[in-house]
Amino acid sequence: ESKLILYMRVDTISTILQNLKFINNSKTIVYEETCGLLTAAIAGRATGNVMSVFESRPNMKFIPNFNYSNEKTGNITSMNIANLVNFEKSNKIENLNSLD
Repeated sequence: ESKLILYMRVDTISTILQNLKFINNSKTIVYEETCGLLTAAIAGRATGNVMSVFESRPNMKFIPNFNYSNEKTGNITSMNIANLVNFEKSNKIENLNSLD
């Protein structure tokens, strides 16, 4: 269960983040079910855009606790996973149609 991370020790979460090995300058997608904790932690380490994908509704109550600048929080966007899947499908169809 993804909510279990909210009860982990900070050093455990730090170890998980250290082992992610994401590319710093790239666009990053985070499947968010931890009230913004993982999104904020990754956004703090990323210089590129971070997209937070959620299932039911966005809940980013932990992001303000990190005291990021407006520039840093401006790099964070949220999208429902169903919308993301539909967006990807429509892009694939457009790309296939452009090949004709």
